[in-house]
Amino acid sequence: MHDRAHFEATDKLATMTYMPIDTLALRNYFSKLGLDPEIADLYLTLHAYGPQTISSLSRQSGIERTRVYRLLEKMTSAHLVEVETQYKRVILHAAPITNLQILLAQQEQRIRDLQNELTHFHSKLTNSPINHATRVQYYRGQEIGRASCRERV
Repeated sequence: MHDRAHFEATDKLATMTYMPIDTLALRNYFSKLGLDPEIADLYLTLHAYGPQTISSLSRQSGIERTRVYRLLEKMTSAHLVEVETQYKRVILHAAPITNLQILLAQQEQRIRDLQNELTHFHSKLTNSPINHATRVQYYRGQEIGRASCRERV
């Protein structure tokens, strides 16, 4: 069992060394976009080795086939993979990296929406007539008696 895990880790490392781009940097970038870092591995594998079936993508990337299926759903929704159906086979192509602009635009819109909501909440909370802050009043001398009489009435 230990030998198999070591072999898979070594095999994955060997696969990644053939890729011309800094894998770690791209994984970090994908992570910042809210994508799983393994999506970067799949994308780089498709980019480096060309169109592939899911099985060969799994072998080339070192990621389990069942996990590849789950990650492909995310990649498709992120416009990072193009799917071609040939008879009974599915061939995957790496989409242009410029498609990441779509993700960036979506995140920019999400941030603008959050900013608008914050502005709305801020105006509602600052203009609210209800003030739940504790108010402390100090009385001196004869004012104490008058204040307590007013409270009783």
